[in-house]
Amino acid sequence: VAVGRADAEALRKGRNPLGTPRSPLWGLVQRLGVGVGNTAPPCSPDILLEGTVDLRPYGVEGQVIPTPGHTPGAISILLVDGQALVGDLVMGGLWGRGRPGLPLLWDDLEALRESLRHLLERQPTWIHTSHGGPFTLEEVQARLLPKVQGRPRGGPR
Repeated sequence: VAVGRADAEALRKGRNPLGTPRSPLWGLVQRLGVGVGNTAPPCSPDILLEGTVDLRPYGVEGQVIPTPGHTPGAISILLVDGQALVGDLVMGGLWGRGRPGLPLLWDDLEALRESLRHLLERQPTWIHTSHGGPFTLEEVQARLLPKVQGRPRGGPR
C-alpha cells in the first residue's frame, strides 16, 4: 500500500476527512452523511510517497506526482504513454454527467487548482478519474482551465 505522506495518518486511523463541500447542497449531503462514508478499516502504508516518484523500479513505466487539493496527500500517476490516473483531482459522470468537473469536496481549493494546472501542463492524452471519464486532455482543458487560471487564493470559484 502506497500513500502520499500527508494522507498516511488518515489511512492508519481508517478515517477519511471529507473536506470542504463545493456547494451548499453538498454541504447538506455531507452533514446528513447520505452516501458519503468517512471510515474504512485502518491500514498501515508500506510506502510513503513524497514529491515525484519514478515507478520503473516497481515495473511501471511512469511516475507518481503529488496533486494535493482533494486531500493533503493526494497523488496522480502519469504513464509514459500519456495516460494520467488522477483519482478525485477531476470528477465526472456523477448521475450520468459525462463531463469533467472539480471534485465535490476538497481540503485546499487553491492547492487543487495548482495541482490541476500542473497536471495540464504535462499534456496527458487521457485523464482517468475515480468517478466518470476517461476524458481527453482537450475535454478537461475546455471545462476546467477557466476555473483554475488566474484565481487568487481565496477567490471565487
